[in-house]
Amino acid sequence: TNGRVAGSGTSRRRAVSAGLASGTRIGVGTTLLRGAFAGERLRALLGVAAIALGVALGYAVQLINGAAVDELARSARALAGRADLEVQGPRSGFDEALYPALARRPEVAVSSPVVEVEAALPGHGDTLRIVGIDVFEAARLDPSWVAATRERFDLFRTDALLLSPAAARSLGVVVGDAIDVQSGLGTVRLTVVALLVTGGGERYAVMDIAAAQAVFGRVGRLTRIDLAAAPGADVAALREAIARTLPPGVELTLLTDRTVT
Repeated sequence: TNGRVAGSGTSRRRAVSAGLASGTRIGVGTTLLRGAFAGERLRALLGVAAIALGVALGYAVQLINGAAVDELARSARALAGRADLEVQGPRSGFDEALYPALARRPEVAVSSPVVEVEAALPGHGDTLRIVGIDVFEAARLDPSWVAATRERFDLFRTDALLLSPAAARSLGVVVGDAIDVQSGLGTVRLTVVALLVTGGGERYAVMDIAAAQAVFGRVGRLTRIDLAAAPGADVAALREAIARTLPPGVELTLLTDRTVT
């Protein structure tokens, strides 16, 4: 009897030991599985986070680019004033001989030539958009130019510059100060003769068009021409007629097509 009891006790101890060992193996296996699943979840979360970050960065870049394009379009529209059409050339510009050909058309009331230059500012690590205009023609498109340039005959000097308020603030200059700009391989010093009464928050400067052409080596070249149709003229028909005469690389835009406010 004692032998049977002892054997039974030994069997139970072996069973318990086996159960404990089995439980230990199960516990270790469960821990390893949980660790593996936790690692997979972590990798999945990191992957989702990386994708979300990429999408957010892409959206941010799009917003920044969109804001920059909108700002440029707003300032261009402000300078164009009441123009109906815009003749736009490549960065290198186009032959200014196109200007009198368009100005002579009976359907055109005002033809305003423009030269635009993105001038580097030595010592600032920045650029300034300088717009050369025919003051008298620009004033016919936008009467505010009369107020901006009244009694400013020094605007026709080759070194004279009108700054938008935003440009003056960003550069830390006032009327009478000088600004160095890059022209080719050299540097030209321009003088701020007045601040514009237009321009809003856009950062740009204005020069007499002949001065801008001379200073920046653009003699005989234009960047764009703003056109106002004569009263009663069919703007759509005028657009089609002009478009057929434009040289390669020069485009015509109906300004009312733009979503600019």
